[in-house]
Amino acid sequence: MGITMVGIIEKLLQPPGSAVSIVLFCLAIELMSILIYRKLFDYKKLVRYQKEITKWQREYISALRSGDKKTLDRLEKKRQKIESMQGEVMKANFIVGLIMMGVIGVSLTIFRKLITVEEKMAFIPLINRWVSFGSWYFIAFFAVSFIFQRFVGIRQREE
Repeated sequence: MGITMVGIIEKLLQPPGSAVSIVLFCLAIELMSILIYRKLFDYKKLVRYQKEITKWQREYISALRSGDKKTLDRLEKKRQKIESMQGEVMKANFIVGLIMMGVIGVSLTIFRKLITVEEKMAFIPLINRWVSFGSWYFIAFFAVSFIFQRFVGIRQREE
């Protein structure tokens, strides 16, 4: 009995294979988000802005704690520029987030109709429980996002 593409797809659409499908779906969504972010915006400029914002925030908090008036005055002069940069970074993140909400909503609706959804979608040994489709989707989504953002170095707040 040979393995066919149809057989593999059928296995991936029913539990426990559908749990793997959800992880693959989350991976595709995260990659799409990254591509949209990089195509619509000047990624290097936004990373540079984020570094400068983070540096300014650290210096500002340090100056507040130490009560260093001279440093606070110097940092206050940069506040408007920093707020403008923050606005640009937030705008980019908001636009990508808005686009991805639509993509995820439509994709998840279609995907959920394709796979067999059961109350027991995936077993998590750490908590010794089965989780539902929705719970597994969110676990998979956050795990994939974490891996991309932290280990691959994509769209992270570089400091």
